[in-house]
Amino acid sequence: MTYKAQLKITSISYLLLPSILFLLTWVKPLWGFSSTLVILLMSFQVFKTIIQTEPTHERSQRPSNFNIGILFIISLLFNVLLGIGEFREQTADFIANNFKIYDLVKNDFPVFYTDYKVYLCYYLGYYLPTAMLGKVFGLAFCHYFLLLWSTLGVFLTLSWVYTFSRKAPFLLIIAFLLYSHSWTFIHFLRFLEIDTIHFQAYFIKINDFMLAINSFVNNYAWAPQHTIPACLGICLIINNYLHKESLLIESVLVLMSTIFWSPFATIGLFPFVLVLFLKNIKILFHKSHFSELLQTAFLCVGFLPILSYLTSTQGVNADNTGVIWNAGEADWWVYYLFYVIIHFGIWAILAFSYKSKFQELFMIAFGTLCLLAFCKIGMMNDLNIRASVPSLVILSITIGYIAIHYFSFKKPQHWAWMLFFFINSAIPILKILKGFLPSKPETTIENHFNTGSFTMLQHQEKTYNKSAVKEYSLAEGSTFEKYFLKH
Repeated sequence: MTYKAQLKITSISYLLLPSILFLLTWVKPLWGFSSTLVILLMSFQVFKTIIQTEPTHERSQRPSNFNIGILFIISLLFNVLLGIGEFREQTADFIANNFKIYDLVKNDFPVFYTDYKVYLCYYLGYYLPTAMLGKVFGLAFCHYFLLLWSTLGVFLTLSWVYTFSRKAPFLLIIAFLLYSHSWTFIHFLRFLEIDTIHFQAYFIKINDFMLAINSFVNNYAWAPQHTIPACLGICLIINNYLHKESLLIESVLVLMSTIFWSPFATIGLFPFVLVLFLKNIKILFHKSHFSELLQTAFLCVGFLPILSYLTSTQGVNADNTGVIWNAGEADWWVYYLFYVIIHFGIWAILAFSYKSKFQELFMIAFGTLCLLAFCKIGMMNDLNIRASVPSLVILSITIGYIAIHYFSFKKPQHWAWMLFFFINSAIPILKILKGFLPSKPETTIENHFNTGSFTMLQHQEKTYNKSAVKEYSLAEGSTFEKYFLKH
């Protein structure tokens, strides 16, 4: 088996595991075991095809054992510095993350909150493997399990990025890790005290509508549950694009495997799978591929309980959605264009100035980022921040690839591009460097009661409002509760 085939199968299995655990523990046995069997059968079929079709020349692209070790050390250190494992200070969102793992470990599945009289309804892919191990080995070991689980996700992602450039692959990894948005312009405008109402420190505010994205480092530090599936999923899809692989069922399996981790990651990945499908639509609908279409449909049926669970949340009725043209300002388009130009438009100039194997992917990413900016889901617009991650990965890899293969230290314009990149990277660099300073987390998985809350829902209500509780609550009488929920 080639290195790429091993990496593919391991990555898909990693993304798929939480969904299998959920089906076997939260869903009625008839549905849970049936869905698990369908997903596993279709997955094994995909794995078999991967082993049979992976090009033999890929054997030469395997990193040395030494480089594999370096990738793992980088992944482990990266997680520790950002607070995963509870050895350093964590972002504020980890208060809620610690509550989620605690509640999962201490309660039977499915989790029911007696004080709110609701079942927990949330995408739990990041937390469930750690919680399952915590039930067996105890709560005290959960921070170690979470560190290993997170490190594996980053390691698989960096392993993929390494394969995207034969020349200087570690430089491509640096570009991927340090790429950041262009808030330099906004900081400059704020320094000049120009429209400080709309131009906030790290986002553009149009009444209750926010235009915001994050660097990979900040996205990961605040929300690894969204970032890992988004990055690993897009790496698998990039590989399919580069090798012109049109296996529909594999792409759909990757897409569906991310949904229990983060529906936002799935939304961000969807345009790339859609374009891959449309490009090969004639081939896929040829009679020789009919069995693949049937297997793909069968695979989607296997994920039906998970789709039902995630769409049965009370959060769909929360007052936190909208579109930018309803934000209440007639000149919304001015701020929209400014947002698009400074963050993506500038890099589009570079991307289309040089021929790159990522150019088509960059075009899809650019269009996706422009479309996502029209919509809002979540109080802080989680849709825009989280669903943008796959496209931002494409941008970072494209920029890094062009710099590695085309830049010359003799050309001033190349120095200007690199300077612009590293000025914008100041925020993630400082975030990483801060991790080397002595610090400790505000709360831990074992001890988080200093917040005055005793469950995750209590914490959400106290920190935000009652509407925030709906985002984590299963709707009473929903389809999932009626037909799939294990009582």
